[in-house]
Amino acid sequence: MLVGLDLDNTIIDYDTAFAQAARLAGWVRADFAGSKRDLRTLLWAQPDGDRIWRGLQARVYGPEIGGAALAKGYHDFATRAADAGAELVIISHKTAFAAAAPDGPDLRQCALEWMSDHGVTGSSPGQVRADRVIFADSRDAKISAIRSARCEVFVDDLTEVLLHPEFPARTTRLHFYPGASDGPPADPALVTCRSWRDVTQFTFGA
Repeated sequence: MLVGLDLDNTIIDYDTAFAQAARLAGWVRADFAGSKRDLRTLLWAQPDGDRIWRGLQARVYGPEIGGAALAKGYHDFATRAADAGAELVIISHKTAFAAAAPDGPDLRQCALEWMSDHGVTGSSPGQVRADRVIFADSRDAKISAIRSARCEVFVDDLTEVLLHPEFPARTTRLHFYPGASDGPPADPALVTCRSWRDVTQFTFGA
């Protein structure tokens, strides 16, 4: 089995990193402890909020990515994948440089270093080989990479990816959505997973 994985907000949990960076920059109150989604909504409501948000993304996806956490339960999933003989591939829509900081650090290199530091990539069972990390310059290119890789399952936090008209029909679509409430999926074509435990159970059984 070949399982494809998104990276940002799926394997990498940015909630703490975004909140910390926004507090240090003075863009939110010192006691702000909301999610990345909450923070984006709050900043977008401010004058020039879109520029602030893009600048914050450039910082957290780049030089401050060290403050991001590994999503809870991911390593258990990777261990089960190894036990099941499944191969993992990471396919991420991530440009080399942020539009808000075109002369800044290479975001892909920052992500690769983070993955190595957190044991996501490597040569041990359950780790993703470095040559199986694919970065795409656009959403369309990401969909093309998923199709070319022939993923049997793909896990992503964005319905825009999973419901893309060119998404391969034979690939099972797992919507990683920790904030989802109990109820039907966002779309009948999707399987809603509220945690990596859900992803593990759906993909490899209880």
